[in-house]
Amino acid sequence: MEKENKSIWIISVIVLGGLLLISFFTSNFGINEVTGGTTKESIESKVRDFIYTLVPSDVDVKILDIKEENGMYKVAVFVDNEEMSVYISKDSELIFLNTFELDSGKELEKSLIN
Repeated sequence: MEKENKSIWIISVIVLGGLLLISFFTSNFGINEVTGGTTKESIESKVRDFIYTLVPSDVDVKILDIKEENGMYKVAVFVDNEEMSVYISKDSELIFLNTFELDSGKELEKSLIN
């Protein structure tokens, strides 16, 4: 009886350890989708919906790429034969159409003054 309990514990530990390892490689079993986390599909949807509020409905909008950059998601978008980048916050609440690097602020100031 004691030997059976020990083997059950060993098997349980091995299975749970394996599941834990798998969860690291599969983004926690997709738990973000269940808990309302930001997914690639939700980012694509929000960006596409936002852009369609700015352009006529017959304009072609395609999401080309999404990658993490500077603590936000950088979304490469193709709109009416022009490629552009849009940034969206990690919680998908804020969209930035333009960004300015703070280090280049002096150059921007000079160009605005002249």
